[in-house]
Amino acid sequence: GAQVLAGGHVGVVGWDQAGSGWVKNNTGLPVTWRQVNVVDLAIATDDVMYAAFSAGTTVETQPRGLRRHNGTGWTRLAETANDSTGSDVVIDDTIVVTAVAVSSTNSDYVAVGTSLAGLFVSTDAGRTFSQWSVELDPDLEEQPDSFRVTALDWTGSRLVVAVRSLGLFASHDNGATFGRLDLMVPDDLDKGPGGWTLVLPQINEVVADPSNPSRILAALQHPNIATIFGIE
Repeated sequence: GAQVLAGGHVGVVGWDQAGSGWVKNNTGLPVTWRQVNVVDLAIATDDVMYAAFSAGTTVETQPRGLRRHNGTGWTRLAETANDSTGSDVVIDDTIVVTAVAVSSTNSDYVAVGTSLAGLFVSTDAGRTFSQWSVELDPDLEEQPDSFRVTALDWTGSRLVVAVRSLGLFASHDNGATFGRLDLMVPDDLDKGPGGWTLVLPQINEVVADPSNPSRILAALQHPNIATIFGIE
């Protein structure tokens, strides 16, 4: 298939391996936007694409929702409540998207991370979504003020999501239920063992280990730690 590049300010650009070179792939996007920013892009094995867009001077200003590309053009998803299904979960122009992931086995399964509202999961190509924020750990007494998703990975039936100040979670049933993955790091390595306090790290990326998909690799940002952890 074609290799696709998501370029800031110009939308989605694809490489035509037949020899035509780089071509824009913006059919279906409004021409009235000041610029077309791709916040994140996910491509399924059947070349279906999902992407979050914005139209401002940065990727997090003037959000323009989530769209699906079926091979011919982009279609907006969940802009308003779905009266035919009764779903009232929307990803409108007030929702800032931070990450998008699509299942490695089913292009109808898509996950969308946001800056404040947590995780949105769909198993019907974006017709309806379920929302996960407090629900990720409902027994936690002190919930964060916001639920910023910083990383997503969907490999097989396992969906992994990192939420700032809340932690790392995994679903093994395509987003129907989630459980916490215990990943904590020392707050200050200079204090030495026994002197530090274990804290939640900021997770910037999670991916499945290509040589062992049951293992998750997490890239961390921390005042004293910059590394990749493997989690079985």
